[in-house]
Amino acid sequence: MKAAILTGVLAGVLLLPAFGAPAAAPPSLPGLPHPKVMLGDPGRFGGEFLDAQVSDPRTFNPILAQETSSTGPIGGLFDGLVEDNGETTETEPALAESWTTSKDGRTWTFVLRQGLRWSDGVPMTADDVVFTFQVIYDPQIPNSLQDILTVAGKPIQVTKVDDRTIRLRTAEPFGPFLRSIGVGILPRHKLEAAYKAGKFNQTWGVNTPTRELVGTGTYIMTEYKPAQRIRYVRNPYYWRVDLAGHRLPYIDRLALTIVPDQNAHRLLFQQGQTDSYGVRPREFAEFKRGEQAGHYTVYDGGPSFGTEFLTFNQNPHSGLPDYKLKWFQNQKFRQGVAYAVDRQAIADQVYAGHAIPQYGPESPADKFFFNPNVTQYPYNPDKAAATLAEAGFKKGSDGVLRDPDGHPVQFIISTNADNQDRVAIGNIIRQDLEKLGMQVT
Repeated sequence: MKAAILTGVLAGVLLLPAFGAPAAAPPSLPGLPHPKVMLGDPGRFGGEFLDAQVSDPRTFNPILAQETSSTGPIGGLFDGLVEDNGETTETEPALAESWTTSKDGRTWTFVLRQGLRWSDGVPMTADDVVFTFQVIYDPQIPNSLQDILTVAGKPIQVTKVDDRTIRLRTAEPFGPFLRSIGVGILPRHKLEAAYKAGKFNQTWGVNTPTRELVGTGTYIMTEYKPAQRIRYVRNPYYWRVDLAGHRLPYIDRLALTIVPDQNAHRLLFQQGQTDSYGVRPREFAEFKRGEQAGHYTVYDGGPSFGTEFLTFNQNPHSGLPDYKLKWFQNQKFRQGVAYAVDRQAIADQVYAGHAIPQYGPESPADKFFFNPNVTQYPYNPDKAAATLAEAGFKKGSDGVLRDPDGHPVQFIISTNADNQDRVAIGNIIRQDLEKLGMQVT
């Protein structure tokens, strides 16, 4: 169970760049008799889109990347076999044009689109898919995908049938299989030598020349200057086309300015130096009032897929004292904390009312997984105290809550200091828990 889960409102500001006269479609490159056709009115080719991101990336290796400062800049460089539709949340074909499933639900056969190429022009084949999963499952390569792609304690068996066909078999039927399998595919021809030499974990770091970064995604990275900027150009071999048959993307160049925090990004946007800005909920009313004078449009996208939450370290190998581990693994303790946190106060004070209390791990924006009928733990300090008492926690005459063995309940809430919203949320949670006698810093 996770306590104090909130979802904010995704509100974006978009200042459309001036592209000038429509440019002609770029020349068509070889291949792609079976591209993915994107619906919608044809756009205009050309131009540059300016944006910003907080903090420098730590790696350009998609398998090793964990934090958003790394996953963001490389997210558009790599594609998976499948992808989620942002509007419908349905899983759709991506690099794979189709797939079939066996009657027992354990074997999935994927067929790649014909004519796929890496951004350096080298053909992409089933060998790249097999190589990617080999890397993911290697115990010497630390990554979070290993757990996600483990079914019944066993890795997915990945086999090449032919250059365009891959067969994946799970230990048992796995409902979220398609939702889990859309990992970015790696170029074997660029990374296999380093992998065989045991140097994969040092490959594609931030000091790597950008020309070495090869993917199947929308753009190619051309420049990275720490604490300054990242530049991209369109991938001439990208595998999507518009309704007119023109190879996408429409925009020729992207540029990301590295900023220390979101306030700096806001300033750049207001100065006309970026074309978009992700408005924080507390800024929504202000930006909405300034639309006409600022020559921008505010889009309210409703609940975002992201959530803010408090979770407890239950890892027995983390070095946590046994008595604290016992607290965090105690369901009654976690339920007591859940009742103690005033989610609505967080929504009102931190997000200016542009957030909703949430009682499960999935945002209501996720139509596939969201369940409105999960057990809820609404704010109720008296019930919080009673639930903790059921687990043997008692508040002494000194106002300190202690466990059955007499240990005072004290722990640290950790978050990223450069995220002002999370710091504010942490302070509200701290104040709520201190009312129960917990010592929280």
